[in-house]
Formats: sequence, C-alpha cells, structure tokens
Amino acid sequence: MAETGTGRATRRGGGSRRERREQTRAALLEAAERLWAEHGIHGASLDDIASSAGLTKGAVYSNFAGKTDLLLALLERHTDDRLTDGPCQELHDAGPPRTACGGPGTPTRGA
Repeated sequence: MAETGTGRATRRGGGSRRERREQTRAALLEAAERLWAEHGIHGASLDDIASSAGLTKGAVYSNFAGKTDLLLALLERHTDDRLTDGPCQELHDAGPPRTACGGPGTPTRGA
C-alpha cells in the first residue's frame, strides 16, 4: 500500500477506488454479455460470469443486486450506446416534431 497526498492508503497501480469499481463493473458486464450470448441467460450463472471476468461472486453482489440487476445494467448500457450513435442521436439533436400551429407534434409546412 502506498500513501497518497491526502493521507489515504491506496493499492499500487490500482488507480482510485472509483476507477477500480468501474473496471470491475465493466468486466462483469462484458463477461455477462459474452456468456449470455453463448449460453443464454439461464445457461450462465453469476458464478460463471464472475469466474469469466476473473473475479469472485462477491464482486458481482458488490456491484449488482443479482442477475436481474446485471441484465438491466447491460440493457441500459446498450440503450445508452444506441442513443448516442446514429439515427437516435440525429432525432434527438433535431428536437421535438412541430405541430400544424407551430408547436411540438406535427410537421411544419414545406417540410
């Protein structure tokens, strides 16, 4: 353990606690995505996912309430990726559709 300028001890080469947690969470999400794609959600246990990520089952429960929470986090990750790329982002950037009287909801004339 090395001491930081704040007087706190950190692990050497491990980054901040937050960075390590984000890395752990990302590794678990990637392992879950891969294993569920290969074996289905019911075909891969949390033990399998943890092992594939090089972590323990405790790391899973430290980051997720259970399998459902892990699945929802994975879906959220994919949804966020889709919203920031391609047509979804273009629609978001364009703003709300306009109504006949100029408000949201209906296209404007000549559009």
